[in-house]
Parts: sequence; C-alpha cells; structure tokens
Amino acid sequence: MPEPADPDPPDSPEEPEAEALPTLARTLAGIVGVPLTSAGAVAVFTTDNQAGSVALVLVGALFLVMLVSGNPLQSLGHGDTQLRFALAKRRKKELERIEETPPEAAIERLAVLRAVDPGASKDPWFIQLSAQVYERLIERRITDALPSGGSAQFATLDEGFDLRLSIPRGDHVSVTIKFRPATSLVSVREIQRFIGMTSVVGKAIMVANVRLSRPAANALLQAQENGIRAQFVCWRDQQDDSELRSVVQQMTSG
Repeated sequence: MPEPADPDPPDSPEEPEAEALPTLARTLAGIVGVPLTSAGAVAVFTTDNQAGSVALVLVGALFLVMLVSGNPLQSLGHGDTQLRFALAKRRKKELERIEETPPEAAIERLAVLRAVDPGASKDPWFIQLSAQVYERLIERRITDALPSGGSAQFATLDEGFDLRLSIPRGDHVSVTIKFRPATSLVSVREIQRFIGMTSVVGKAIMVANVRLSRPAANALLQAQENGIRAQFVCWRDQQDDSELRSVVQQMTSG
C-alpha cells in the first residue's frame, strides 16, 4: 500500500535560506570587493565603456555588503543569469528531508528538486539517494505482486543480486535493480553479467529505470531462447506497474 504523502512539502525555490558567512568567507568577500569597486570607479572616468564600469562598481559593492553584513549573496540577476551562493545549503537541507520520506513521496520530491535546481542531478548525494529511493520503490512493488505467502528479502553482497524472492513450495527468484541516469541505457556487458548469474541461480529478474541497449536486448533474447530464465522490466513510474507485476507473477508461478 502506498505511503501517504509527506505533509512537510519542499521549501519554495524562490527564496533559498541563508546562514551567516564565516570569517574567512567575509574576508574573501572584502578581498574581492575592494579591487572590483576601485577598478570600476577608475574605469568610469578613464574608459568609454560606462556599462561595464558601472557593473564592476555594483558587483564590488555587493561583495562589500557581504563583508559588512556577514550575509551571503542569495542571488544576483542580470538577464537570464543568476548566481546563488546559498543554493548548496538549501539543496543539502532538502536531501536530508527526502532521506526521511517514504519512497512514494520521496521520488516526487526528488523530481521537484531536479526541476528547480538542475545542478542537483550531478550531485553525488542526489544520485545516490535517487538510487536508494528507486530500490525501495521496486522492493515494495515486487512484494505487493508476490503470491500469498511469498516474501522478498534483501540479498547478501556475495549473491550479486539485490532481492531474493521466496515462494512457498516453489523455487527462489533473484532480482537485480539498476538505477541509471536518464540518458543512459543498460549495456550489453551488464546484461551478459546478469545472464551469467541467472544461469547459476536458476531464475532472475532485472528491473531498471532505463531500457536495454539494442545489443543488450539481442543478448537477452538469445539467452531466453537457449533456456535461460531471465526477464527484464523497465520501470520508471506507476504506469509500468502492470508489466512489473506480470513478470513477477510469471516468474513465481512455478
């Protein structure tokens, strides 16, 4: 059963939270701000590039404000350009909240964070947390699809799989879960390794958030034709629930 949505919604992206700058940061702001302001002031009287000169003065003044007030610069808008000094702190806080959120709500919050902060998708913590949430979602959906009396346990590291499905008076089924960036595909090397492990354990399912590459799909089809009981499911959201449930029920029916 899906968990209720987290009552604590993500913060509005328009106003990142800030904390006082440490002494070193304030010192650096002064080191940067004084030369910029001085250079801009001199340039106003010695060059014809008035717009550039004024920009130097304004940017230098902003750094000096940071020095005096001790507050970080939240954003500096100029056309489509925005500098956000407090974004890293805000992202960290949201990722901490997501860690404590049930997977159904967590995956939605990760999508929101990626939309308002595109740079988050390259953050190692964001990537790791996305993989963890995806694994929790798949484990829950597979458990719901098992026949009465069936169970899913996390596999040990030496097994090479993520889950081990147990069915009363039936064979075990192993499951491996792959989370990849949206721009990638499951490679032929990954599927060949999966096929090799399946030939040892008997039956296995691979679930991934991306599709197989063409060579990987051909390798899996050939293995299935040779009697290897291996199945692949691409699960990205609830629209793929029926396919996942069908494969799980097929592999656990005997």
